[in-house]
Amino acid sequence: MIEIGSKEKPKVLIVDDEVEVLNSLADLLRKDFHIFATADVDEAQRLLVSHNMFSLVISDQRMPVLTGAELLAKASKTSPDTARILLTGYADIDAVIEAVNQGMITKYITKPWDAEQLIEILKPIAERHQLLQENRQLIHKLAQLNESAMDSSARIESLKDIQSTVQSENQTLKAAYEQLDKSFWHLKKIQEVLPICLDCGKVKTTDSSWEDVVGFLKKHSLFLSHGYCPECADKLMSQFTKD
Repeated sequence: MIEIGSKEKPKVLIVDDEVEVLNSLADLLRKDFHIFATADVDEAQRLLVSHNMFSLVISDQRMPVLTGAELLAKASKTSPDTARILLTGYADIDAVIEAVNQGMITKYITKPWDAEQLIEILKPIAERHQLLQENRQLIHKLAQLNESAMDSSARIESLKDIQSTVQSENQTLKAAYEQLDKSFWHLKKIQEVLPICLDCGKVKTTDSSWEDVVGFLKKHSLFLSHGYCPECADKLMSQFTKD
């Protein structure tokens, strides 16, 4: 097997049982392509499977094990994106027409070929293959981006649900805090009732003014655990008795 030419160039597989023809083609195409050349059809099939990025496979029609049309028919299954070129004489034209009609080959080139014309024919075919590969890569990347976008959208919706739940819980906590704060304020106000005048019974407020204890409690919606002390209760009962 011969491998020559720049690895940066499109890959081309040449198959021909005549070594002289094989070497001649490889030397002719080495400047424009990365060449793999073999006289063994079995090795050619292995290369097509292991190097699925061949832009072209060029095969002679008349070979002892498989004909070129048969080899290219197998190549159409193992490496469907690879363009298939058949080299043939006029005597094989019927087999060539059948291979073309069945989609086994991309193009056929009759012997003898003109070197310049051969390169002019092969270059556009290789370029189309490169564009096909690039388009498929772009489509694959686009599919990945779409999948990533869908995942991101799902994550955003999930975060929105979590945010809604957190906001609801915050509202509940806020209401509970306000209730506790109100209760604490009531307790604090009750504590402020402690400075009471022993004579008149007025309550000293936070601004150092004095208010009637009943009015203060009503004003601030405060409640005591007992309505009247025993002495005041007796006085109130005696007033009812007199009336």
